[in-house]
Amino acid sequence: MAELDVGDEVLTIVQEKVQVLNTMVHHRTLVQMALLKVIQNLERRSLVHDVSKFEEEEFAGFARINRVAREHPYGSDEYRASLEAEQRIIDRHYLGNRHHPEYWDAPEHNVGTTMMGLLDLIEMVCDWWSAWSVYDGQREPGKRSSWRDNVEKQRERFLDSGILSKEQWFVVDQMAFILGSGADG
Repeated sequence: MAELDVGDEVLTIVQEKVQVLNTMVHHRTLVQMALLKVIQNLERRSLVHDVSKFEEEEFAGFARINRVAREHPYGSDEYRASLEAEQRIIDRHYLGNRHHPEYWDAPEHNVGTTMMGLLDLIEMVCDWWSAWSVYDGQREPGKRSSWRDNVEKQRERFLDSGILSKEQWFVVDQMAFILGSGADG
């Protein structure tokens, strides 16, 4: 039998370690590239979010809803009445904006909210957080609701009613936690 030269053994070990490092770095690079694609998709969504509210067909109705929302808490009788008065405009808005669960149940799509994807859910919760921040942020400190209270109202509206699944709500809850960190949470 031929003796293995110690130099060859060291060289083999070094080559294996280099190969492992190359593989690990390549893997991390591909993960970074994939995450950047997701970030770019979310960034695109952030740029076009609710742009339909600036269109003539929606602007006046949402201006009226906005005024009521600044004066009355989410879910109040006054708030609900303003939504009912603008239902046609709200339905139009839902139909064109997939981050609303109602988009998925519309006859034009008719696939059900279980088809609402991860990025739609993320945008939806960001939408809720923004509305809570803007409208409750304009109220006197004693009249503001907490972010958690707002999420609880949404839970009743979408999870308890069966509109969103438990699996979808898991994503919603994770996003609500992230957005609540450092907020009134």
